[in-house]
Amino acid sequence: PADAARIFQRFVRVNSGAYKGAGLGLSIAQRVAAVHGGGIEVGRASGRGAVFTLKLPENPPLSAL
Repeated sequence: PADAARIFQRFVRVNSGAYKGAGLGLSIAQRVAAVHGGGIEVGRASGRGAVFTLKLPENPPLSAL
């Protein structure tokens, strides 16, 4: 929960010792979702870590096409 606000920022890696990467994946995914009129939500699964939900509209805005 404390990191939920920052994890969508570019180059942010919350648990950098455990996972490889540049910290760009979630920021890219959020931007792509936003361009298509959607978004990404983050939640928690008891004992399993984070759960990400990608929401996209059935009819995206014309600007996304």
